[in-house]
Amino acid sequence: MGSVVRRSGVAATSLVGLLVGLVVLVGCTETGPVTEVDDGSESARGETTAPVFPDEGEVPAELLVEGLAFDLGNRPVDARYWAAPADQAECAAVDIVDAIGAPRLSELGYRPGVPGASLNDIELTDAERGQVVEVVEACVDMVDAVAAMFYGDGRIPASVADCLATGLQDRGQLRPFVVAVVFGTAVDPFGSDSALATAMLDQAAVCVPEAAFNWADLDLPGGPVVIDENSPGGVPGSPFPDDQPDP
Repeated sequence: MGSVVRRSGVAATSLVGLLVGLVVLVGCTETGPVTEVDDGSESARGETTAPVFPDEGEVPAELLVEGLAFDLGNRPVDARYWAAPADQAECAAVDIVDAIGAPRLSELGYRPGVPGASLNDIELTDAERGQVVEVVEACVDMVDAVAAMFYGDGRIPASVADCLATGLQDRGQLRPFVVAVVFGTAVDPFGSDSALATAMLDQAAVCVPEAAFNWADLDLPGGPVVIDENSPGGVPGSPFPDDQPDP
């Protein structure tokens, strides 16, 4: 039993290490190479071109919706990213414009796909940012999104990724990912009261089997040596308790 508990702690710590390494861009979440957990229809979607906004005058609401949907749903062709499905991106874009107002977004200089003019860059108030997050959380299936982030290139099984994401939703811990997706910020599991890190650790004990982290060729950023079931005793990362890092 002691070995199982110790190994589960390493798996959980490894998951938190992966989470710390998430880098989030505006409109799409990059977690290194990402293969989405979907039915295949969204995976085939390619990169599109940002709509062109007028240089002067107020931007029409319809064009703002098109721009926001682009930022939320565009997937670059030169990397594998998570991006909101088209219908969910459209839903969020419409509701963002309704919540903030076309004149306000136009006045603040929002532009899709333009560095320095994203939702994260324009001077929205804290209350307005909260409205945007609530809208996206209502429109976008964040369980699927977070599961896709965890799944990556299949480093863990899709069922484990879905279990982790569902558990975080049940514990009310998906909001940091929503903020990250919308505003291009990094997910910090240790921010605030470390509730996300605690939820990750607890959920890993439920969802992650012992063999899920048998990645002999993977170095986690800033994380412990990953257990390799094939390593002999005396080698860091072997399955023997004395060779495993402290959880």
